[in-house]
Amino acid sequence: MASEQQEELETLMSIYGDKITVITQGKEYIVQLEPHLSSALQLVLKRQTVDVPQQLPSEPKSAQIAHLSPVSLYVRCPLDYPALRHPECHISAPWLDPELATVVSKKLKEKFTPGNVVVFEWICYIQEELVSELSKLQNSTPAAYDGRDSGSGPQLFVRSNSQYDDLIACDQQRAYMEFFQSAHTCDVCFKDLPGESFCEPCRGCHIVVCKSCLIQSCKSRVDSGLTTVMKCVNCDNILSDIMLNGILPTELYNRYAHLIEESQLDSIPGMVYCPRPRCNKRTVSDPKESLAVCSSCSLPFCKLCRQVYHGTGPCPALQKVMDLPSVATADASKPAKQESREVKQERQIEEYKSVLWMRCSTDVKACPKCSFPIQKNGGCNKMHCAKCNALFCWACLREIDGYGHFSLGTCELFQNQPQEAGLKDVTTPDDPQLLKDLLFSYCPRCGQMEGKETKNNWIHCRNCQFQFCHLCKEACYGLWHFNEYGCTRMTSMEQDIETFKRKT
Repeated sequence: MASEQQEELETLMSIYGDKITVITQGKEYIVQLEPHLSSALQLVLKRQTVDVPQQLPSEPKSAQIAHLSPVSLYVRCPLDYPALRHPECHISAPWLDPELATVVSKKLKEKFTPGNVVVFEWICYIQEELVSELSKLQNSTPAAYDGRDSGSGPQLFVRSNSQYDDLIACDQQRAYMEFFQSAHTCDVCFKDLPGESFCEPCRGCHIVVCKSCLIQSCKSRVDSGLTTVMKCVNCDNILSDIMLNGILPTELYNRYAHLIEESQLDSIPGMVYCPRPRCNKRTVSDPKESLAVCSSCSLPFCKLCRQVYHGTGPCPALQKVMDLPSVATADASKPAKQESREVKQERQIEEYKSVLWMRCSTDVKACPKCSFPIQKNGGCNKMHCAKCNALFCWACLREIDGYGHFSLGTCELFQNQPQEAGLKDVTTPDDPQLLKDLLFSYCPRCGQMEGKETKNNWIHCRNCQFQFCHLCKEACYGLWHFNEYGCTRMTSMEQDIETFKRKT
């Protein structure tokens, strides 16, 4: 008897290998088996008649799956097996109802014929016929599963959400394993590549994209400064950070994660930057107030004009706040060491002209949420900020939820606004120093470079709080300065250009 049991176990181990766990040599062991599905299986989560309705849906929900998690077959052979008695057996699985498992175990024992080994026959039954047998048994037990038939074909009923979710996750994991083991055609570059060259198929539209195309797409987004999360090329399904971290090069993923983090922080209501150049730290303020106090250097400043807080009165820069000088000077300083004097001068002229155009053109306005400059070259008045993802109206510069704003009658969706004379109608000087003087002024006290961001020529130094005139570069202690010295307090950029041209 013992020799026949040992021979049977050795034969099974030669077939199933590490799927068999031996507890007692030749007598007691466990076999892990995966049921084979010839077609898609209808997984159904049905409402139980028990006192835990909060854990179960009010209506059945179902899904198609092609894989099941393994079933454990426990076998313990008596001394007189296979001559007289059958082995003790029991099957179990996280998704298998214990009562049904007992019924199936009894059916397995009925297959035993004295004098013949039977474990291999049990294994084949579990792999090939278990699912159909369970479907028949479950449809015949209305006390546990409300007795309704959810459709034709094999079905598997589960009683809890956890069982349902675990089976869905197992099916997806096995589907991914099979996907990466076969060749496919990329839906972007149309190249035939092995499975390991692809990303996970999109769960929304099931499109397949190779890793090379995903890397190029992400690199293009990072280089262009887009701060929105990566989505499927065919639908709006968001790509998981775990997948991106495993596919993208480390440097590219770190840049992408940094842009997303910066965008999420900047989108927090009331999040602003300290205007002091030596600080420039983030700080959170009341979104409804114009006052902000830097949490690092304790500077109180106005969020609209980015000057020292001027009280509760109206801010002169309420409609136009663009922090462009820091961007222009930072970009201009990077490649300066490698450029000749002529190339540097030509580049500075183009940069200053770009800043002037953004200041003067009616096609450029600031996002009402983050003050990022946005150009409108056509289309309707519903605008989308690529930096903070805010939606706003181009006509009134207010944040909106969608097209419902234009149904109120205050603003038109396609409104033809009269175009004012912009920079393209004004001839600008080609001297970089004159262009720089149009945009910036140096504080007479500390030498800090300040930009003229509005029409107001009364400049407040953000470093030493000194006040001076942008036109004459002299100290300005009050409004009387503009009458005493003949300077004009409010001048447009076009007027400044004409003034500087007359001086030269």
